[in-house]
Amino acid sequence: MKYIFVDPIFWLSVLFLLYILNKIYFKNKFLNSIYYLYILLLIIFSLPVVANYLVNLHENTTPSEHNDTCIHHESKDMTIIVLSGGLNDIAGNSLLSKLQLTTYGRALSAFEIYKNSKSKIDKIIIAGGVGYKYKEADIIKELFIELGIEGDKLIVDNKSINTYQNAVNIALLLDAHSHNTEHSDLILITSALHMKRALYAFNRAGLNPCAYPVYSIYVEDSHWIPRLSGLRKSTEVIQEIFSYWLYLVIH
Repeated sequence: MKYIFVDPIFWLSVLFLLYILNKIYFKNKFLNSIYYLYILLLIIFSLPVVANYLVNLHENTTPSEHNDTCIHHESKDMTIIVLSGGLNDIAGNSLLSKLQLTTYGRALSAFEIYKNSKSKIDKIIIAGGVGYKYKEADIIKELFIELGIEGDKLIVDNKSINTYQNAVNIALLLDAHSHNTEHSDLILITSALHMKRALYAFNRAGLNPCAYPVYSIYVEDSHWIPRLSGLRKSTEVIQEIFSYWLYLVIH
């Protein structure tokens, strides 16, 4: 979920405009100081070491599970839940090329669990309604079928466009398709950065899945040279933290 007013480039543009107006009309030193302070903050958040510290701080608020933790040896009725991570805005005839790398990471992790514990997996639910002609969840379903997963094991939610809608719609799908009325033995797969908000949404929807975070963007060996990639990463963390607190307020 993206909010323009949490985007540092948006605020840089706004403050730069105010800086120019202040230079021409107001000549207020305090306003100039705010602009210079913001530039300094941008440089700090552009440092890869700072960006990765923020990533690690947020990703570690939910425990990272492993296959042997989420897969119960005695269970034969487990459900994998895969949350999509967006589409590429590109032209072309290849459906699979429209999936963002984040989405591929989540989907292939789900496939790996299924491949290693096939006898224990009853179904896979794919959630994601972003897209016009083709929805995220429908494209991921095609990917799974190409990889050899039987179509009757796949359930698609191609209506939800945010994490909270994912959780609500999946709860309804489980009621309609599951013999397990307690909805136990659920494995939730999403990006490590997104997992905290996803777990909150699913808990609010009455589900208690096992967290299986994947596709961490944390890099251990980072440096102190400002980079645009560092600023993008810091922005991702700030957006995610803001979205999580917004969920706490409105849900």
